[in-house]
Amino acid sequence: MKKVLIITYSWPPSNESAVHRVLRLGRWLPKHGWEPYILTPRDTICARKDYGNIIFSQKYFKNVKATDSKVSEFIVKLFEKRNTNIIAKITAAILYRILVPDVYIHWVIPGIKDGLTIIREHNIDVIWATLNPYSTGLMAAYLAKKTGVPLLIDYRDPWTLSRIFKISYLKQRINKFIEKKMLEQASAICTTSKPMSELFVTNGYFNKDRVFTITNSVDDELQHIGQYPIHKTFLDSTKFNITHIGTFYGDRQPFEFIKALALIVEKMPDLRKKIKVNFLGNGKYGDIRNYCNECKVEDMFFFEGYIPYSDSMIILSQSDLLLLLNGVAKHNEIYIPGKLFDYLAVKKPILFIGNGQPTEIISELNIGESTDQDALKISQTLLKMIQNLKTYHMDEHKLKKYSSLTISKQMVHILEKIKK
Repeated sequence: MKKVLIITYSWPPSNESAVHRVLRLGRWLPKHGWEPYILTPRDTICARKDYGNIIFSQKYFKNVKATDSKVSEFIVKLFEKRNTNIIAKITAAILYRILVPDVYIHWVIPGIKDGLTIIREHNIDVIWATLNPYSTGLMAAYLAKKTGVPLLIDYRDPWTLSRIFKISYLKQRINKFIEKKMLEQASAICTTSKPMSELFVTNGYFNKDRVFTITNSVDDELQHIGQYPIHKTFLDSTKFNITHIGTFYGDRQPFEFIKALALIVEKMPDLRKKIKVNFLGNGKYGDIRNYCNECKVEDMFFFEGYIPYSDSMIILSQSDLLLLLNGVAKHNEIYIPGKLFDYLAVKKPILFIGNGQPTEIISELNIGESTDQDALKISQTLLKMIQNLKTYHMDEHKLKKYSSLTISKQMVHILEKIKK
């Protein structure tokens, strides 16, 4: 059996997006003749944890090496204290600004040491590094150069081509230099959407014939479909439940949706008591709550912070309509929000507000509607969906195209292609 070293900063109990990508694709690799070896840090700066994922990591991944060091332990503890300790908060802010390429650089040196041991002792055929954080790519590039093992860089988000996260001019120049050196060691790169792949090609970052698209995927078992009783429900079974689970940030905000709902109840007051909107999983809702009050629809909304992943999936499955947002700026076209694949797993109608590839996927699977970030258009589309909800039926056959088994075959194709 061939062997792949998967380098990922996030691993259970973390509930970051990288965890789901690696679990869903990696679990099927042995079926295709590839044995996965995981390299990850023991201590991580992690905002969201969900211990339920540990069950699957232990079930499907037998070769996991968690690196550790005194520096990593110190950095992680510092960031854990930043919300309660002013010195830790200031220090963390300074580190965010000055560390290159990012604050996760703490695990590169111990990761290189353990990575070299794994590669040499187990005769690794390919290295697969999933980014971000981008310091992971530096580690992988060094390992590839040192050992001659082919390297696949898996971009979940672009690095210096990103237009979402702003950094200083100097740090951007340094990062561009580092990214160029990293890509010189890569045999191929893959991204999570076609537009993102095109971004790397059109900007001259990598040769077209070595750039691949591997979307995220659907996996019923790992998405807890129908497996566990829910601990707590926030839904009102007497109402039409519209649910969004996840964080709002940057220009990915629900303000136009809120305004659209206000337009609807202004014209159809009887719907005020029939619709409930659930915003779950976001840390802060201050501005959103205030806007609901301004639009006089605060009584139609329910807000809750982070909830366990398995519970969130069951809440999605019990909702009537699922809300998916992308940013208003044109550069958001390159992103397919990871939660789309959680929405697809529960097979409930989706209202997508934004642009990009989610529109194609939702239309292809006949599972919802898409519209622009415009309150009037949103109100018209939402009313259409409420009144014709039964017309949206997931195309089960086409959904297999996005199953983790199918997508893992695409990943294996890349591994086979770059393996020496």
